Amino acid sequence: MRKPRFPALTIAAAMLCSPAIGHEYYAKSFKVIHPWAEPTPAGARSAEVYMKIEQISEGDRLLSAQTSLAERVELHAGPVGTAPLAAIALPPGPDIDLDEGRGYLHLVNLRTPLQWGRSYPMTLVFE
Repeated sequence: MRKPRFPALTIAAAMLCSPAIGHEYYAKSFKVIHPWAEPTPAGARSAEVYMKIEQISEGDRLLSAQTSLAERVELHAGPVGTAPLAAIALPPGPDIDLDEGRGYLHLVNLRTPLQWGRSYPMTLVFE
């Protein structure tokens, strides 16, 4: 089965901006709301990215993410330091907060520190 990419979700990733800056990215059966991350100090090797996924009308799965900011992006759930996930399920129904309790994106081997007020590109890949 071909796994399409959703360039509309190329999260010019306000994601890695101040939580006060709001952005929405639309797919056919859901929307990604307010992706963000905390700023990191110089020399930081990793960062966590959080977001909300709303109006999920059909089940889907977040399979991966890519960004030039880090060597790789891992999917995680639970506290920092847990093993990576193969995917994060998005069942139809209630909104999902991707955070330490439900799942989040972990940027590994950051190439540059994250700063407040900046937007960074990231592509999310869904099933």
